Formats: sequence, structure tokens, C-alpha cells
Amino acid sequence: MDAILLNIVNGIAFGMLLFLLASGLSVMLGLMGIINLAHGILFMIGAFIGWTVLVQYKLNFGLAILAGGLGAGLMAFLGARLVRGFDMVAECVKLEEEIRMADLVITGEGKMDRQTLFGKTPCGVAQLAVKYGKPVISVTGSLDDETGELGTSAFTAIIPILEKPSDLVYAMEHAPDLLERTGTRIARMISAFR
Repeated sequence: MDAILLNIVNGIAFGMLLFLLASGLSVMLGLMGIINLAHGILFMIGAFIGWTVLVQYKLNFGLAILAGGLGAGLMAFLGARLVRGFDMVAECVKLEEEIRMADLVITGEGKMDRQTLFGKTPCGVAQLAVKYGKPVISVTGSLDDETGELGTSAFTAIIPILEKPSDLVYAMEHAPDLLERTGTRIARMISAFR
């Protein structure tokens, strides 16, 4: 409960900070007779980067402000742009071309849950595979799919590597063996249908 209250207070404080920045910019530009929305956009981009660093990466508020200012500055003066990490890596390794030529796509993640559907690597790979009509098998250490959304997504099959209920320590210590056995099971399934 304390964490929720703290997040609400931080959200309100951050919103007030953004309001003050936007109001100050509006007054300053209004007095100068300049209508320039580009600065407001840079503040919003900086705020978004700062929020991402604060919430997603759980770093402190000072680092979030620093990251937001740095990100907005890079965009303003050096032409930097915001891209999803998956998109950048997929472009570098020419993933779309590889998927286009593949018969089957196998991807994976340590834990697949509802967040997987919001831009994590397996989801990006699956979306590219669907674009070319390729089946997608995802191998995962842990599957948490309470809502069933993963089953209705782009994945043809999601296969957890754990063969029995286990704790995280066991799963990490035995990950190479578990992955090898899972790969063997997948290969046998594929060969049964050829």
C-alpha cells in the first residue's frame, strides 16, 4: 500500500513539474512573441525518457532527470531518435530477411507473461514471423499466462523448459540441460510431422 501511495505522490509531483515547465515555456515564449512548439515537444520527450528510466529501470529520480535531459538534448542537437531496442537489433542482424527465408521460427525468453505482448523480443520476433506466415515456437523458463492472451497471440506454441515444479535456483543451475532436453523434444515433434 505504501508503494502505491508513493507512486501516486511521485506521479502527481512529476505532473506538476511538467506543468511548471510547460507554463514557464509558454510565458517566456509568449513575452518574446514567439510561437514555437518544438521546445515543448523536447520537454515532453525528455520527460518520457525520464519516466522510463524511473519506472522501467527503477533508477533514482536524479538519474531519471539526467537521462531525460540527455535524451532530449541528443534529439535536439545531434538528430538522435527514439527506437525500440528490438527494432534496432532486428535491423542490425537483418532478422526480417532471416525470418522470411526460414521454415520455422524459434524464439525464447526467461519468463513469458502479459508484458511479453508489449514489445519484448519474443513478441517482436513473432510479429515478424506472422508477417511472412511462419510458425513460431517460443521456449520459456517460466510461463505466467493468467489471462490467456499469449495463447491467442502470434505464437504457434509456447513451451516451458521446466519438466516439474521447480524453484528459480534449480532452473538457473540446470538451464543448459533443460534447454537441451526441450530442444530435443521440439526436434522430435517437428520430425513427426515431416
